[in-house]
Amino acid sequence: MSLNLYTVTCSKHTPESFTALLLSEGITDLWDTRWTTSSQFRPEFCKSRMKALVESVGIRYTHHRVLGVPGAERDRLRALPNGEGRAAYLALITRQGANLEHLKGALQSKAALLCACAKGAPCHRLLLAELLGGGCEL
Repeated sequence: MSLNLYTVTCSKHTPESFTALLLSEGITDLWDTRWTTSSQFRPEFCKSRMKALVESVGIRYTHHRVLGVPGAERDRLRALPNGEGRAAYLALITRQGANLEHLKGALQSKAALLCACAKGAPCHRLLLAELLGGGCEL
C-alpha cells in the first residue's frame, strides 16, 4: 500500500510559510514527532502554538512523543551507520511504546511527520517515514 506520507521541518519557516507549505501540498494531518515540543529559540512552534496554528487552517495536529528521540540518544543514533541507526531507532521507539502497525492503520489521509531538524538526513523523521512505508521531504 502506498501511503500519503511526507516529512517536514518547521525550522526553516515562519508560521505563515509553514502553513502555506502544508496547504499547498494538501496535508490534512500533522504528526509532531518531536520528543521536546518547546523551544526558547522558536517559541512560535511550541506544541500549543503549533496545534493552534495548523488547526486554524483545518489541519489535524497530533503529538506522538513516543516517536521522538530524547536528547541523550540523538547524537548516539546519528553517529551510527544507516542500517544500525535504523535498527537502533526502531528499538528505541518500540521501548517507548510506539506501535508502528497501529500508526500505519491511522494513516488514512495525507499526513506529514514533523520535526525541528533543519535537514532531513540524518533526522529520525526520515527513518520513521521509511519504517511506515514511504514518505518524502516537503
